[in-house]
Amino acid sequence: MKTVCPHSCSGGTQDRQRDMTDGMLSKLPDDHRKAVGTPKRCSYCGCVYDSVSKRVFGKYDPPMGREGWHPR
Repeated sequence: MKTVCPHSCSGGTQDRQRDMTDGMLSKLPDDHRKAVGTPKRCSYCGCVYDSVSKRVFGKYDPPMGREGWHPR
């Protein structure tokens, strides 16, 4: 499968890209929540990005035991 995660993680395939939930979105800074497209999150690496421009904002609950929002 082709990797579509803008962070280019090895497991960032199409089926691992999800719209962020309301709870996740509430943790992001205002300017990220008001992005051009719906913010998405790669469930493999935690990368949070704008679905239209593919601009990476940071990571949310990435692997390795770190929890919460981590801006880029």
